[in-house]
Amino acid sequence: MSRYLDAGRDYSNWQLPLGRRFRALKLWSVLRCYGAEGLAAHVEDGIHLAQQLACRIAKDPRFEIAAPPQLGLLCFRLTAGEQATHHLLDRINTTGRALLSSTRVHGRTALRVAPGGHHTRPDDLEELWSLIDDSAGHP
Repeated sequence: MSRYLDAGRDYSNWQLPLGRRFRALKLWSVLRCYGAEGLAAHVEDGIHLAQQLACRIAKDPRFEIAAPPQLGLLCFRLTAGEQATHHLLDRINTTGRALLSSTRVHGRTALRVAPGGHHTRPDDLEELWSLIDDSAGHP
């Protein structure tokens, strides 16, 4: 039996090691694609989108910002508690319209949104907020 057919191994995580040379190649290809100014503009767009969503969430009493937005990453939670936050995450992700992840901030669960994708636009953020709003229910 071939060693490559071993059912006990998980090959899904095998990849090129991200040593110095491959990280440099990855950076070179991103700079080649965007250019320095384009990359800076792309990062600024992601930051701006995260800040827009943070403003909407901060205005809604059902939510709280778990940590200040960092670059294009926003962490928030429901004020109703851990279980409500987990249920919100499940409801959003099962729709297939958005994919949020969770983390722990100061020992409590928080949802993570990173709107810095290449194709993410302000309209996408509006749709995400609508999905979050609808999935959270109204008091």
